[in-house]
Amino acid sequence: MTIDVLQLLASFFGPIIAASVVMFGWRRTHKDATNRDLDNWRRNALLGLTTRLLDLSTTRDKIILHTWNSYVSDGSSHYADWAGTKSAVVAMPGIAEQVRLLQAPQLASAMEELIRLHDDSDSTLADAHLIEPDLQDDLQNIMIDDDSLRTAHHRVAIAFESEIDIKARIKSDTTRKELS
Repeated sequence: MTIDVLQLLASFFGPIIAASVVMFGWRRTHKDATNRDLDNWRRNALLGLTTRLLDLSTTRDKIILHTWNSYVSDGSSHYADWAGTKSAVVAMPGIAEQVRLLQAPQLASAMEELIRLHDDSDSTLADAHLIEPDLQDDLQNIMIDDDSLRTAHHRVAIAFESEIDIKARIKSDTTRKELS
């Protein structure tokens, strides 16, 4: 009789245990897929924001450089898109704040350094007369030094790469701990 009871219990608990294992496996797989999707979304969002900031910075610098070149070649500054340079500077802090919301403070700090260069240049632009005889001096003061701009761009790129690597290492370490 005890064998019949054991067989009955085994036939009852066997499927429950199997279903529990399957359910646990499915939940784990679903959780891993969800985390992977979230990490990919975050990485893509950071990439888009970083690219946008660097694009705004480069575009603003090119507008100022184009204005300088037109002044040097024919003495005029009528090619200037000062509204474009201002809108770029206005948009930049919002990008850094979005990066901060995505919990990437080192990347946001590197972005803020770049933004400070443009803010300083924009402040100079606000104070400039942009008329002769001061036009050449005003344009020179508005321009951001190439090395400073290149260094700031490089710092943003390094911070982005570091942010992506840090998250990959944390995920790798977490996975390794869970497997052991």
